Amino acid sequence: MAMMTITNNMLAFVLLSLGWHTQFWSFYLRLCQLLEFYDCEPKLEGGRGNGVPPTTTAKPPSVVYHVNNSKEVCILMSADVTIVLYDKIVNKTKEAPVQKIDEVSGDCGPANSSAQFIKLTFFSDWSLKFVFAQVDNKNYRTSEVRLEYDTQTFPADELPFKINSSMTLNVTDYGNLNGQEYICDAGLELSGTLPAWNTTTITAIIKNIKLEAFRHNITTLNFNTNGVKNCASSDSNTLIPIIVGSVLIALIIIVLIAYLISRRTRRTGYESV
Repeated sequence: MAMMTITNNMLAFVLLSLGWHTQFWSFYLRLCQLLEFYDCEPKLEGGRGNGVPPTTTAKPPSVVYHVNNSKEVCILMSADVTIVLYDKIVNKTKEAPVQKIDEVSGDCGPANSSAQFIKLTFFSDWSLKFVFAQVDNKNYRTSEVRLEYDTQTFPADELPFKINSSMTLNVTDYGNLNGQEYICDAGLELSGTLPAWNTTTITAIIKNIKLEAFRHNITTLNFNTNGVKNCASSDSNTLIPIIVGSVLIALIIIVLIAYLISRRTRRTGYESV
């Protein structure tokens, strides 16, 4: 009986580690009861014997930045930005996540404008600018991402040189229908060599991007989740875990059924003796 309890608890730990929720535990308990076993509920650490996985703390939501005029909020954006400097000579990387945006600016343009932009200022005088272009009267896309920087205000370390410059990435996607959300968790990168200091490269890593541009007659700061579009890299990144997870679910169910049948057979043998 002790060995059964240990095995049962080990199975519970595996299932919890794989992140299943109440529905799978309900299936496990129901199957166990149908096969007429006792002690179906695993005794989980912390006194949780109800078959429910422990709760986890959710990641705090990203800050949503916006551009507006007197009539509407025309742009919404959220993203995680990290700036990385790499010195080839000493093979040293200096990394600085952007923890705070100092200023948000931008332009909705006049009525029926074909271009809009949002600019996020950080590290005192660094900025990241997203420019949106109207493809037709229904669709928009991101046409340009521009980083302006000043190496002397880089917060991760004091650099021995001062360079004010910028670099631009021309983009052909990152868009959706007007006023609808575009998501790219994988994000994008801008990278280049510092002018007059060609042993050092600077990279802006932008992840967990959410965009919404050309919002007409909308004053709320909520993303429109109807018709959300994901970037191709996000789709491929999510497909692999789904396939792997499905295979693991199938394997666990097979092992679980075999394990419970084995327990039942063993118990029937004890009762006959």
